[in-house]
Amino acid sequence: MRSYLATIPLALACCFVSYGQTDRETLDLYSRKGANLIMSFQIDSGTFYLNKAIEGHRANQDWEKFFQSQYYLCVSYFLKTRDVELAEDSLNSNLDLAKTKMGEAGSGVGEMYFGLGWLNDNARRDRQTATEYYYKALETWEGFYGRNHEKTGKAYANYILSLINTQQLAKAEEYLLKALDIYEEIYPPYHTEWGRLYNSAFYYYNGLRQLEKASTYANAMYQLATNNDAARRWYTRACRNLSMTYYNLQEYDLAAQYAIEELDAGKDILNENQIAEIYNNLGRIYLFSDGDKAIDFTAKAWELKKSALGSDHPSTVSSAINYASAQADLGEPAKAVKAFVELIDLEATKASSENELRTWNLLAKAYYLNRQWSECVETFEATENLYTKVTNGNTAPDLLFNFYVNAATSAISSLVAQFNETGEVESLEQGNELFERVDLLMSENWNNLEYNSDQQSFLNLNTEFYIAAADLFFYLFESTGEISYADRFLYTSEKSKASISFPAFVLALKKDQIKVPGEILDFKKNLEIEIAQLENDQEQEASILVSKKSSRDSLIAIIKSEYPSYYSERIADLQISANEIQTRLDEDEATIIYMTNVTNYAQPESVVISLLITKDKLKMLRGSSIELSSKVQTFINGVKSRADVDQESRELYQILGLSSMENEIAGQKIAIVPNNELFSLPFELLKNEQGISMIEGYNIRYYPSASMMLSKRESGKVQAASLFAPELSPEDQLVASASREKKNLVPLYSSIKEVSQIGEIIGGENINTLSKASMLKKMSQADIIHLATHAEVSHSSPGSSELYLSNDRDSSIYAYELYNQNFKAQLVTLSACNTGVGKLQKGEGIQSLAKAFTFAGCQNIVMSLWPVNDESTAELMTQFYKNLKSGMRKDEALREAKLSYVRNADPVKAHPYYWAGFVFSGNPEPLEFESKWFGNWLWLAVLIFIIIGFLRRKKNQS
Repeated sequence: MRSYLATIPLALACCFVSYGQTDRETLDLYSRKGANLIMSFQIDSGTFYLNKAIEGHRANQDWEKFFQSQYYLCVSYFLKTRDVELAEDSLNSNLDLAKTKMGEAGSGVGEMYFGLGWLNDNARRDRQTATEYYYKALETWEGFYGRNHEKTGKAYANYILSLINTQQLAKAEEYLLKALDIYEEIYPPYHTEWGRLYNSAFYYYNGLRQLEKASTYANAMYQLATNNDAARRWYTRACRNLSMTYYNLQEYDLAAQYAIEELDAGKDILNENQIAEIYNNLGRIYLFSDGDKAIDFTAKAWELKKSALGSDHPSTVSSAINYASAQADLGEPAKAVKAFVELIDLEATKASSENELRTWNLLAKAYYLNRQWSECVETFEATENLYTKVTNGNTAPDLLFNFYVNAATSAISSLVAQFNETGEVESLEQGNELFERVDLLMSENWNNLEYNSDQQSFLNLNTEFYIAAADLFFYLFESTGEISYADRFLYTSEKSKASISFPAFVLALKKDQIKVPGEILDFKKNLEIEIAQLENDQEQEASILVSKKSSRDSLIAIIKSEYPSYYSERIADLQISANEIQTRLDEDEATIIYMTNVTNYAQPESVVISLLITKDKLKMLRGSSIELSSKVQTFINGVKSRADVDQESRELYQILGLSSMENEIAGQKIAIVPNNELFSLPFELLKNEQGISMIEGYNIRYYPSASMMLSKRESGKVQAASLFAPELSPEDQLVASASREKKNLVPLYSSIKEVSQIGEIIGGENINTLSKASMLKKMSQADIIHLATHAEVSHSSPGSSELYLSNDRDSSIYAYELYNQNFKAQLVTLSACNTGVGKLQKGEGIQSLAKAFTFAGCQNIVMSLWPVNDESTAELMTQFYKNLKSGMRKDEALREAKLSYVRNADPVKAHPYYWAGFVFSGNPEPLEFESKWFGNWLWLAVLIFIIIGFLRRKKNQS
C-alpha cells in the first residue's frame, strides 16, 4: 500500500488527462485553497483541491505551480497518516521528477528540498539533516528567483531557525541580517509573511538570552497576528513565543496566560502533537507555582504524543521524561525512579543520545530525592561513561554537558547526605574525587569559549554544581579541620561569582603591563563598542554589523596567535587561599564569604554556607531557610516602602549566621562577599537580638568576589575629579526610540547643588552638559568620578542599562559602552537610582551599572540598591566627601555620613529608605588628596620675600 501511495504524484504527472480548458487563474485558486486547507489541518478538503490543481498544472506544463502544489500534497500525507516514510518517499519521487522536468536548479527542486527539510525538522526531529535540506532549498530558490523574492525569503527564515536549532548561532546571525534586508525589499510592514521572519528572529535572540530583543519580535508577531486577518495563522506561534519570553523573564503568571491563550486558539487548528507541546510548556511553567497542574499537563502531553507519534518516537520519549521529572520535583521521587528505570531500557530512549543522557541525569536526581544515595552515585558513573562514549573526548554541546554536570551535582549531594546519615568521611572523600574530575572537564570547556555571551550561558547551566560542592567542602572542613578544604570552598565560591568579571578586571588593571601595541588594544575596544551599539540599534544597516563582527573575529585570532600572554590573561586564575586573605587583613578586619543555592517552587529550602576569615581564625557555618530569596525581597520592599522591618532584619541576621560570629567580629571592619539574592541586601540594616543595627558597630564594605578583594590598582594622589549632574528643565523628557516610550526626566535640583558642594570640598570639574564622547574622555582621565543623574536599569538586557547625560537618548552612557573602557578612577560614586541592582546572572552576581564600571577597571564604587531620594542623597554625599577629605577610610566615610544624616534628619526622613540604599564596594583605604596648602604657602613665601626685599632696598636708599 505504501509503495503504491508513494507513486501517486509520479503517476499523476505521467498520465495524460487534458485539463487545458481550466484557466490558470482557477488553477491558482485551487492551489492556494488546497494549501490553506492543508495548513489548517482540513486534510481531505485540501487534498481534493490540490489534486485538481496538480492535474491542471501538469496539463499546462506549468511545472513551477505543479511542484508547489505537490509540496503541500506530500505534507498532507504525513499530517493525515503520520507515516514519515510515506511522505519522504513522495518527496523524493517528486524531487527526481522536478530534476527531470526543470533541471537541477529548477524551482520545483527547491520545493522538494524545502519539504524534506520540513519533514526532518518536524517529524524526524533530525535538525542537522533539516538544516542541510533548507540550505539546498535556499540555494536553489535564490538561484532561480533571485534574492528579493518571497520564496527566497521563506527559505531564509526556515534556514535561520534550523541553524539556531543546531546551535550554529554565528551563521544564523549572518543569514538573519540578510533576511531582514530581503523582507524589507519584498514585503510592506504588516504583510503576513513577516510572521515567519519575526519567529526566526525571536528564536535567535532568545537563544542568546537577549530577552529584550526577543520580546520585541514576539510582540511584533503577536500584533501582526491579532491585527491582520491574513496573518492569523501566526497567532498561536506568537502566543507561544510570548509565553516563552515571560517564562525566561520568570514572570510565570504571564507565561501561563499566553500558553493558555495558545491552547484555546489552537484546539481546532493544531494537531495532537502541537497541542502536546503546549501541554509540555504549561507543565514546565506550573512547576514554579502549582505542582498538581504541572504533573497533570505533562501527563496529558505524554498521552497525546503517544497517540500522535507512537510510543517509540523521540518526542514521545521526551514527554515521558518530562512527566517523570515533574513527579520527582514535586514530591513523587519513588514513582519517578520507576519511570526513569523503565525509560532507560527502551530502545527509543537509546536511539537518541540527548534523551538517553537526559534520562540518566534525571534518574540520578530522582534517586537523590528518594534518598537512595548509593544508587544515585552509581547512576552518575553510568552517565559519565555514556557521556564519554557519546562525545568521544571532544567538547560537547551545552545541552549534553549540562546533563552530565547535573548528574554530578546530584551525586555530590548524595555523598554529602550519605555522610550525614552514616558519619563516614569516606563518602566526602569520594565526593572530592568526583569534584576534581568534573571540575577539570568544566575548565577545559570554559577555556574554549571566546565571548562573554557564551561564557554566561555556560555559567547559567552549571553554577549549581559549584554550590553543591561548597556544601561538600563545608563538611570536609568541619570533619577534618584541614585548611585546604576551606581553600576549596573559596575556589567554588569564586567559580560561581566572578568567572567573567574578574578576568576582565585584571585585564583592565594590567593593560599597561601587557606587551601588545596600544593601537591594537584600542582598535579591539572600539570594535567591541561599535558592535554593541549596532546590536542595540534595530534600524542600522545589517551588513555593517556582520562586517564589524568579522573584523572582531579576525583581530582576536591575530592576538591569540601573536600575543599569547595577553590572551592567557583573559582566563585569570581564580584559585586563592584563606591564608592569602589572612595575610592581607589587619587585626581589626574580618571577611565573610557567602554561598547560597538557588531555590524554586519544588525546592524552597535555601542552604546558607559562610566562611568567616579573621587575622588568626577560620570559621565555617551552615544554615538553612525556607525561601531565603523571598525573605530578602520582602525586607528590601519593606525598606523601599518606608515600612517597619525590625522583625525581618532580626530574622535575616540569624539566618545568615551573624549571631554565631559575634565574638569573632566584635569591633571589626567587615568585608562581605555575597552570593545570589544577598547581592541586593544592605547588611548594615540587619539587627541582633538586642535590636542593634550592624551599622552602629561595624564599617561594612562589599566585594563581587574574594579575588577582587585581593587585586587592586596602585593609587596615587587625587588630582582630577569629574563631577556630573544634568541640567534639566521641568518640560524636558527623554526622546522616544523605536522600542521605548517617552519618559519624563524630573529635574534633579538637589543633584546640581550636590556636585557644586562636593566640588568646593575636593576640587574638580563640575559638569552639567556634555556629549557622550566628551564625558567618557573626562571619566577616563579622572581620579574620582561622581555621577548624580538619572539611571534606567534593564533586567532583561543588562547591557542596555543606561546613565542619562541629558534628555537626548543619544547622549546616554550604556552599560555595554562601559565594559570596554579603561578607567583609572580611585573612586566612582553612582549617585543615581538602582545603580547596584540588575539581572542576577548565575556565576557572576548582579549585572548592574556598577558591575559595568568594574569591567572598566574601577575597584572602588559607591552604588545604590533602590530608587534614591534626591534631597537626602545630596546631604549624604556632601558629608561623605567631607569625611573622605578629612582622611577617613572609604567605608568609614560612608558609614559616618549615614549616621550623621540620621542624627540630623527629622523622624520621617530618618527612615533607612532615605540613607541605607548606598553601599560601598572595594578597597577601603583612604584617598590621598593633592594638598593645596603647599602652593598657598609657596606664594605667601614669595610675597614675604618680595616685601622683605623691598623694605631692605628702601632702607639702603634712605
